[in-house]
Amino acid sequence: MRFQPCPSADSLPFVRSCSYFAFNRLRGGGYSSDIAEETPSPCEVDENNTDDDSDPRSFVPEEWIGIGLQWTLSMPSHVKRARAHARRVPPDIVSLIIAPRSTSVYELLNRPDPNLGRSTGSKGPVYSSLSPTFTLSDVQDKGEMEIFQQTLFSWVPHHGILRDSFNNAWLSGAHSLSHPDAPSYRLPLWSERLVGDLQSYVKSFNLWKRSSRWLKTLESRSPLVEECETIMECIPYTGMVPGFSKAISLSISDLSLFLSDEWLNDEMINAGAEYILRQLGPRNRQRIANCFLVPLLQEARRRSSVYNPRKSSILDSLLGMEALDKLYIPLHISNNHWTLLEVDVRLRTFAYADSLNTNPTPPTATTSILEWWIDQVLPPSSSRRPFRIVHANFSMPYQRDSFSCGVVVLSTMAAILLNYAPWTPLTYASERMEWFLRMSEYLADIGDIAQVGVVLAVSVKIN
Repeated sequence: MRFQPCPSADSLPFVRSCSYFAFNRLRGGGYSSDIAEETPSPCEVDENNTDDDSDPRSFVPEEWIGIGLQWTLSMPSHVKRARAHARRVPPDIVSLIIAPRSTSVYELLNRPDPNLGRSTGSKGPVYSSLSPTFTLSDVQDKGEMEIFQQTLFSWVPHHGILRDSFNNAWLSGAHSLSHPDAPSYRLPLWSERLVGDLQSYVKSFNLWKRSSRWLKTLESRSPLVEECETIMECIPYTGMVPGFSKAISLSISDLSLFLSDEWLNDEMINAGAEYILRQLGPRNRQRIANCFLVPLLQEARRRSSVYNPRKSSILDSLLGMEALDKLYIPLHISNNHWTLLEVDVRLRTFAYADSLNTNPTPPTATTSILEWWIDQVLPPSSSRRPFRIVHANFSMPYQRDSFSCGVVVLSTMAAILLNYAPWTPLTYASERMEWFLRMSEYLADIGDIAQVGVVLAVSVKIN
């Protein structure tokens, strides 16, 4: 079945406006992981105000370039515009090197592997004051273009240093980039920006390549595998998944993580929760909270002992009208694990489940902040007796691996609220494929099919 647009993002309360800059991305699988949390390095190339027309001055290179200046964020707008122009990649070059955003995953994986021939050495490119030896006229030369592409891809691991040193290199008079071992082959200054774009492209390629391999490693060629491969023939390899509320920012790269043994992040958990909510319908008295609810409440309590948000969420309103019976909250604990808390508002109980612990206890700080919030929002006539911790009357399967806790939480909520089949260790791969297909249904919407120019026939579970 297809989903209607979400009437309001507040079903998953007041999150997008704050969480993306207030909290780090949450990821979890079940045990510690060797995969470090991706933290973008600070970008010294400030993109702000490059199109500010309030500064009408023309840029005079002699007044700024090669006279010993250092870049600051307070540079005049006309200087920032000149810097931005120096980084601007010719559009024709981009289309020759990077697959268009509308390219399907299947088409992407049939392009040359950008990892082949990449340098693993410690030496990276350096800025040069000499003019580039590669020019736009070389685009017509197949041999020159092959060398150009190989060079760019080999520089991808060094883009962070290139990016962070660009501004001062430009001010010092740099005109090109070259490798210390081949200083006579110099690329235009805008190659720095192109290498950054290639970095995102290589990441997307590698994510989908891993997903494709993961599907091929499954023991049986089930219909689910074929459905996933059909979807990959149609959906674009990059961009955002449309159709979710504004509280959700699920990227197409996030989708690829469902088809792997990787941890689920907060956007994937929240998107899965919204999927379940839409199946329940707006009048249901059971809800799922955004996984940032607890840290946001903790921040609200830190500011004031009285809960007084600038804008009430739908959860606030439902509690105030006594129209909410149960609330399910995916909890992120120990910085690496997803668990599930059930809040019974009528009975005033907490029930907690953990796929790695058969007798878990919910975090005291979490239950305390939730009780504070609920009691502040409920009408004065409602009971204020203390909440109790009770044994969960729903089943949380035990995971035997180090990566399934996020899928276990999503599938457990779907089993409770939608009567879906529960997750089991034997069906772990099938569950991941099911969630990939559910999230991909948004991309298979008729309007999006018209955009990418394909016709997609997808078998969808009917409730």
